[in-house]
Amino acid sequence: MAQATDSPHPPPLATRPRSQPYLVIFFLIFLPAVVVTTLYDVFDIFVTWVWNDELWYLDELASMLLLCALPFMTYMTYHLFQLNRALRLDEEAMRRLATAVSQTAEMVLITDPSGHVLYVNPSFEHVTGYPRHEVLGTNVLHLASDGHHQNWRHKIVQALATGTPFRQRFPAPRRDGQILHTDITWSAVRDEKGKITSHVVVGRDMTRELEWGNHLKKSQKLEAIGTLAGGIAHDFNNILTAILSYTELTMDDLEVPSLAHDNLNEVMIAANRAKELVKQLLTFSRRSEQKRFPIPLSIPLKETISLLQAILPDKIILEASFSTTENWVAADAARIQQMVMNLCTNAAESMEKTGGTLRVALQEVMVDQEMIHNNAPLTKLHPGPHMRLSIQDQGIGIPPANRDRLFEPFFTTKSVGKGSGLGLSVVHGIIQTHEGAITVESTEGLGSTFQVFLPTVQKMADQPIESTQRS
Repeated sequence: MAQATDSPHPPPLATRPRSQPYLVIFFLIFLPAVVVTTLYDVFDIFVTWVWNDELWYLDELASMLLLCALPFMTYMTYHLFQLNRALRLDEEAMRRLATAVSQTAEMVLITDPSGHVLYVNPSFEHVTGYPRHEVLGTNVLHLASDGHHQNWRHKIVQALATGTPFRQRFPAPRRDGQILHTDITWSAVRDEKGKITSHVVVGRDMTRELEWGNHLKKSQKLEAIGTLAGGIAHDFNNILTAILSYTELTMDDLEVPSLAHDNLNEVMIAANRAKELVKQLLTFSRRSEQKRFPIPLSIPLKETISLLQAILPDKIILEASFSTTENWVAADAARIQQMVMNLCTNAAESMEKTGGTLRVALQEVMVDQEMIHNNAPLTKLHPGPHMRLSIQDQGIGIPPANRDRLFEPFFTTKSVGKGSGLGLSVVHGIIQTHEGAITVESTEGLGSTFQVFLPTVQKMADQPIESTQRS
């Protein structure tokens, strides 16, 4: 961002002093009248004392000229009052326009004919993070970073040269480095001769709408995949039941040990693995049967952490923190343990080469409408108290291209034989069954943070909770 010049900029229209129409009327009407009257008196004295009234008719002529000037003075007064009224109406309209521009939610930017910024409204400062004094005097071509400069340079150069209006969506950096996706409308302002006097740029931040749209598409995609996977898994489970049953009956009729018995035992092992895979698919599609009871979330979490401390390698340090105040959540303890184990295992695998710290934190948070609005993955949550489980690692991070596919079944970036690609899919299914939500933040080379939000309940521990999700 180029720095602005030190030249002072005019104040907004709404703060400029109003004109003084009454002073205008005084100087244009009453002051000339006083001058004419004074000149008449001087002329009268001159005629009286110099010519001793010998040229009395000059005095009368001056009186007649003064009387003839009165209608003209009245006409001028009337039109000056009309002009004053029009000026007042114009000033009122300008004040309303200036107030509207300064208070609109859209970003407004005005430049001179060469593209140097003359004015930005408060919305521009709020959305982009750039204060006005850093922007004024800067050329609009320099408002974007070099990485995004070429995407819109041609359009702006053409608009500055010819005044051609255009609408387009541009990625632009905020002051903190985040990327804004803005819809830009560029228009040229011309005078009565058609010469360009300035350019007006109106921008709307579409980042939030794009995030919500992408999240909706991803949710619909996962819903469709879940429906398909659930149907296939259900039918496949019925086939596996027959395979397991007849294999077991056949094994009962065979001698032990025997080659046929050993072969069928391998079939049983493989079929049980397939059955476990089907169970995970049903969990992802939320078709597995389960009952939820109000429990403190810290109980299954602490049990899982104890197990993790025993199996994690020495170069990975596990840190856990729990909130001093905790409300209960309606949960299936076994599913919660499975969810935590899957998330922590993924986090540990991302640090298997470099090591690092794996942080697990549980705390109560108040989810409000603003938080839901600012985080598309939280759209299905209801405002109110929630328990938030955070799992943070210092691993390799997740590439942006893979983040939208994290929870798809069978999607994995691991090498062959190191994973089925169902770990995070199962996590997603468990969270959806518990009427919660999950968010992901990741930076390549620095690590990732998964946050799980589960709504709290106020019920006795022996009361099962009916899920509103599909089961």
